[in-house]
Amino acid sequence: MRKLKVSVRGKVLVFSDIHLPYSKPDALKRIVFAESPDLLVLLGDIVVDPRFDYKSIFTVPTVFVRGDEDVVDGDTDVLELVYPNFNVVLLHGHQFFKESSQKFLAELLKKVHPSIPPFLFCSFFRLLFPTHYFLILGHSHALIKFNSIRCVNAGTLTTLKNLYNDHGYVVIEPNRKVEIVRLKNWESV
Repeated sequence: MRKLKVSVRGKVLVFSDIHLPYSKPDALKRIVFAESPDLLVLLGDIVVDPRFDYKSIFTVPTVFVRGDEDVVDGDTDVLELVYPNFNVVLLHGHQFFKESSQKFLAELLKKVHPSIPPFLFCSFFRLLFPTHYFLILGHSHALIKFNSIRCVNAGTLTTLKNLYNDHGYVVIEPNRKVEIVRLKNWESV
């Protein structure tokens, strides 16, 4: 598993599970322009068609964390962002689970309560990365923040349907603030 550590001081924007070309490149560009981040992190499952050039969409410095459905190589499998007073670990999250087993269990537990699958996903990775200030995971398409264990499931920006279709992204600020931004009308953007 490849790991990359990057020192940052400013705002970081995290997009997960875009599944290009099944997204909206113009809308993605508008979000990046509006947020004006110092760094963009693409948190896996970014390019599922090798004919699509993701680099032509994003003009800001970008780190690509590879996901299980990516057909192009990413920069790393695990990214650690190191701020002067805290750190954040980002990974797609597919590395330790068989997809079919994970989906079956998530479908079952989601019927009990929708936040159980993403909470368990976060809890597992919190055990692997106990000393890091915050964790940000992709893969699930859920967009939810758990302050109690300092973990976020980063949502999706695809038009494809999945178990969770929580459209949005994550913003990391240098003041230890990690927030989710929910896009209510992504289907009509």
